Amino acid sequence: DYRLLKPQERRRNFTLYNAGPTLGNSFLVFNQNPDAPIRPEKLRWFQDRRFRQAVSYALDRESITRNVFAGLAYPQWGPLNPGNGYFYNERVRKYPYDPELSRRLLAEAGFRWKDGTLQDRDGRPVEFTLLTNGDNQQRVQTSTIIMDDLARLGIKVHFLPVDFNNLVTRLNTSFEWETVLIGFTGTIDPHGGRNVWHSSGQLHVWHPRQPKPRTVWEREIDDLFERGAVEMDPGRRKAIYDRWQEVAADEQPLIFTVNPAALYAVRNRFGNLK
Repeated sequence: DYRLLKPQERRRNFTLYNAGPTLGNSFLVFNQNPDAPIRPEKLRWFQDRRFRQAVSYALDRESITRNVFAGLAYPQWGPLNPGNGYFYNERVRKYPYDPELSRRLLAEAGFRWKDGTLQDRDGRPVEFTLLTNGDNQQRVQTSTIIMDDLARLGIKVHFLPVDFNNLVTRLNTSFEWETVLIGFTGTIDPHGGRNVWHSSGQLHVWHPRQPKPRTVWEREIDDLFERGAVEMDPGRRKAIYDRWQEVAADEQPLIFTVNPAALYAVRNRFGNLK
């Protein structure tokens, strides 16, 4: 509604405020669960950090901002954004659109191109199915852009919009999925994300409810959340969660896209807005 309301501010005596990025997030995630019904070669791709980083560099977040959100969104690189204020770590690794860097990372990981198609070290073409909930038009439009971005790398994406309940069942119960575009709501305090980031969490979507962390970096994040929950000194607590954001941005288990702007229309008779 922003473009409809903006020209009417003066005549209708209100002001539109852009409060910056929302606390929620939108991300692409690959299934790294070895117990999921997924082909072994795809599991190897998805578990390779270089593959995930290459995909992140291949996403044109400016195009998503411009074409899906009419310019009213912000790129997100890690699990927090400036809307989180004190806990946000601006030093995390960033992934600006860079297809050439994507290609270098894929080559380092053993991938090759044949007739424009990306293949793994065994000659298998790289392709997978991308799910999202079809009732969310912003996610459907974002998925279309992602398909085009990855096609430029020689990756074939099969897009399958499904109803939300079907999507949740696949994520939480059957684990029958390869790639998903979805999002979570956020909180100011990082501990609100424990169920996502701790390896035992129900919402640790890329490999949920692990009896013990499968990787070294997941073990480190588990430890950081345990320490952050009991640390009372604000400075030391921020340092703990700064490190979590750095690990998450390096590993890219969740490949964040953009945050829409938090927009508010307020009558001018109200004052003292912050």
